[in-house]
Amino acid sequence: MIKNTQKPSIFITLLAVVIFSGPAFAGIRTSVPTVDSLTVTITGDRVICDESGTTLTAVSSTAVAFLWSVGSVTPTQQITTPGIYTITVTDVNGNTASYSINVIDGKSAKLPSTSLCENTAMTLSNFPFDGFWTSKNPDILKVTSNNEILSLVAVSSGTTLLDFRFNNSSCVVTSEPVTVHPTPKIEILGEGYHLCFRNHKYVTIIRWYLEYFKAICRDH
Repeated sequence: MIKNTQKPSIFITLLAVVIFSGPAFAGIRTSVPTVDSLTVTITGDRVICDESGTTLTAVSSTAVAFLWSVGSVTPTQQITTPGIYTITVTDVNGNTASYSINVIDGKSAKLPSTSLCENTAMTLSNFPFDGFWTSKNPDILKVTSNNEILSLVAVSSGTTLLDFRFNNSSCVVTSEPVTVHPTPKIEILGEGYHLCFRNHKYVTIIRWYLEYFKAICRDH
C-alpha cells in the first residue's frame, strides 16, 4: 500500500501561513517608522563682531542627518565670513527640511569720523541694520535712533563716541570719534577784531578775509 506523503507537508505549510499571518505578527509585515513633523531652526548670534566669528547651531528634534551649505555635516558650524548659510536636515523616512540665516559683519555698521558745530543737528536715514545707537557722552552729543534713522544733536563742544547695538545680538560696535566744534564768534573792536575759536586754521583764514576787506574799504 502506497501512502500519500504530501498531506502532512501541506498541513504544516497551511499552519505556518495561519500562524505568521495572525494578529501577533501583523506589525512585522507592515511597520514603517513614524516621526513627528520635521522642522529645523538655527540658533546663535547672526552678527560677526570680531575675528573669532560666530557659532551657529541647527536645532531639530527628529533629524538624523545634517548638511550645511558649506559642506559640513555636524549640527554646529563656526562662521567667520558674512553671507547666507543654509542647513538641510533629513529624518529616518528621508524627508528633508531647510532653514537659512543671513550672517552680517558687525564692522559694516561702524559710523565713520563725523563732526558738527554746537547747537546743530544731523540726520542719517536708510540705515541698513536692525538696532539702535547710544551716545557715550550725552552732554556733548545727544542721539535718537530707530532701525533706519539716526539723529544727532550737538550740545556742547568736545569729542565722544557712539555705540551701535544690534537687535537680538550681543554685538556692540563703537563708532569713530564724533567731534562737536564750538560755535565761532567774531567781534569787531574798532581797528582790531577778536576771534573766539579753538581751531587755529580758521583764525588764519578769517584774519585774511578781514585784512582783505579792510583794504577794500580803504581803497573806496
